[in-house]
Amino acid sequence: MAISGGVERVPSGGAAGTAGAVRLTNLQALRAVAAFFVLIAHCATEIRVHRRDLPLSFVDAWHLGTIGVAIFFAISGYLMAILVRSTSPQAFLLHRIVRIYPIFLVVVAAYIALGAAIGLDVRRDWLALTLVPAGQRGYTIGVEWTLLYETSFYVILFVVAVLGFARRVEWVAGLWLAAIVAASLAGSAASEPTLFPRLHYVPFSSITGAFVLGLLAPAAIARGLVPLSVCLAALAVWLVAVAWSGMVGEVAIVTLAPIALLLAVQLPQLSERTWSGAVLSSLGNWSYALYLVHMPAIMAVLRFTPREWPVATHFVLCAGAAIAASAAFGSLDIALYRRLRRIVDRLSARRAALAAGAFALAYLGIGGVVGARIETDERDAARARAALSSALAEAKRGGIDLPRAIEAMGRATPASVSAKVDKALAIPIRLVEVAGWAVDLAAPGARFHLAIVCDGRIATMASPTRLRPDVAAALSRPDLRRRRLGFSVIVPDGACPQGAPLSPVFIDPAYRLLAAPPVTPRALAE
Repeated sequence: MAISGGVERVPSGGAAGTAGAVRLTNLQALRAVAAFFVLIAHCATEIRVHRRDLPLSFVDAWHLGTIGVAIFFAISGYLMAILVRSTSPQAFLLHRIVRIYPIFLVVVAAYIALGAAIGLDVRRDWLALTLVPAGQRGYTIGVEWTLLYETSFYVILFVVAVLGFARRVEWVAGLWLAAIVAASLAGSAASEPTLFPRLHYVPFSSITGAFVLGLLAPAAIARGLVPLSVCLAALAVWLVAVAWSGMVGEVAIVTLAPIALLLAVQLPQLSERTWSGAVLSSLGNWSYALYLVHMPAIMAVLRFTPREWPVATHFVLCAGAAIAASAAFGSLDIALYRRLRRIVDRLSARRAALAAGAFALAYLGIGGVVGARIETDERDAARARAALSSALAEAKRGGIDLPRAIEAMGRATPASVSAKVDKALAIPIRLVEVAGWAVDLAAPGARFHLAIVCDGRIATMASPTRLRPDVAAALSRPDLRRRRLGFSVIVPDGACPQGAPLSPVFIDPAYRLLAAPPVTPRALAE
């Protein structure tokens, strides 16, 4: 992975070269910069939530977190274009597996243990731990979404290599880029970047463009198509365009990443003998670990720091804790990867092929099955939305409230349905999180939807994703402990007037409706 540590050695001729090796220390520095962009963005966001104010608003204006992720993707594309040519398909994929999963699972386990010790609410969604794009999931450490894209890239390139196109990866990348542009121009939902991707959408997502442009970079450099002067000119044009427009948009982010990559590869490489080179190289080595541990570190720090402390103090403590944790986990990460890679390299060709093939089939199988289920759920959600829209229209026509309209239409849920909204929490970045649960005690397998209505219209709708053992205990129904009947719904910015009451409506599989009492979002301090 591009975030992964270890100074990269690549053929001296780039993608086409065969002799010698170049230590790309600049890529380590670029990794460190990208990791700090993500760290700064998440520090700012979590401190803002913790303090209930808006510090460091420039982070939003410049989308530092998204820029950092795009740079990681571009670096990954560059390195994968080289590695997929220089290793067998099975070695390529197995090296990626032992690079990504072991330290990720170690950090997840450590965070779950930490959460239990200090009282943090740490989510546990075992499907999310597969790192297969599976729609909306409960991420444990909060940053897994980028790893879903990364692992998808690796499986795609593995398939490309198995089909015999590794030597033509730039042609594959060109067609891939064309597909991304076409999906974007067509306004396809697959082109929209999301924190909860599904596998068959990943290849067409606009954020994937940074990875694909990275795939094209080695061939472009080897053929002299993007000399250093062109890269510097492109960076100057980018800065002028952004300054003129006053904003950093999606296209700007995706194009900045390969420009930064091309500059890092072609500028004179940093010397690790200098203090700056040594520091940046070390931070680059720890960049994957920093990416994994920074959110748990931030949450742990904010768990024990008063809201009244200065923003700068919060920021220094959060960033310092993240860097300190990354040093410890980063050293473990590199050692673990080297040991596991040696084990992989000792496998016979047949066993390596079987292991890589089994992983790819399982990955594609899980993604395919879950993707099909999501499509089915979306069709079901569309019917649920239509049922609720009819009830809202009936309420408006009759000048009555929604519960009376539901009753008049004969669409009320049966008496066996039990449901409740536990929380409507106003987050100081103008988001609202609504949590609740619903279950039909006579048919506990029934899957509900939760819609949030405000100002007479549907603001958002979601399916249950969380286990609620507390509800199972309160209802004296131990059989409900393993059922996902809990909702955690984010009402997006601008979907409802600020401060307006929210009307939750539960919808059962027969599209019968249960209108819960309206709730007014409360602030974090309440």
